[in-house]
Amino acid sequence: MSVLFVDMVAFSSMTRGLDPEEVRDLADSVLTAVAGVVEDLDGYVDSFKGDGLIALFGAPHSHPDDPQRAVLAAAKALDTIQEVGRSRGHELVGRAGVNTGIVIAGAVGSGKVRSYTVMGSAVNLAARLEEVAGPGEVWVGPETTALEKNAALDFQRYLLSDEQQQAGLAYGLRPANPRVPLDAIGDSLFVKWQNRGVEAVIPRADAMRNPDREVLLALLRWFELNVAE
Repeated sequence: MSVLFVDMVAFSSMTRGLDPEEVRDLADSVLTAVAGVVEDLDGYVDSFKGDGLIALFGAPHSHPDDPQRAVLAAAKALDTIQEVGRSRGHELVGRAGVNTGIVIAGAVGSGKVRSYTVMGSAVNLAARLEEVAGPGEVWVGPETTALEKNAALDFQRYLLSDEQQQAGLAYGLRPANPRVPLDAIGDSLFVKWQNRGVEAVIPRADAMRNPDREVLLALLRWFELNVAE
């Protein structure tokens, strides 16, 4: 199961001068759009909490590339938050955390008030990753990274030029070409991780397993969203 936490940074302070109805309408517009991003990737919106939401990839619907879908949803969600905010005259910025692991899933509650949700250490880590992420950042747990993103990068040597691999550093994607340094661009997530004392845990492409068709399709989706334009 891959769990996505996403919210808006400093939303309360940025909207302090608005009427309560305006704040509610703005938050509703943003979260509705973000929920649409999740659903477009066949994820499940578990709950809305304040100015953010929790989404699940892997239950109740499962796909071989759920971790990759969760990361893509996180990146698209941050773009959506900015787009909706600007359309309403506000400079909104989001942040997100994604983690993958074993969770306890099922209906909780009592009487007629019961809902489907998940719990466990994997969920808690996703929440912590979101809390430490800076404005406009997606922080991804090691399990998510190891399961899908590493394997997908093996196809970079065939699909992406060195320049495009360098651009991928901003998304936390390690280049397949060892001649492209991790600090090739100023906004590389690897540089940000190192500055915060976090080790870069993603191995080189030659250390990855042979990817299958589903992983290739996941990379092609990333390529279409972030490079092809």
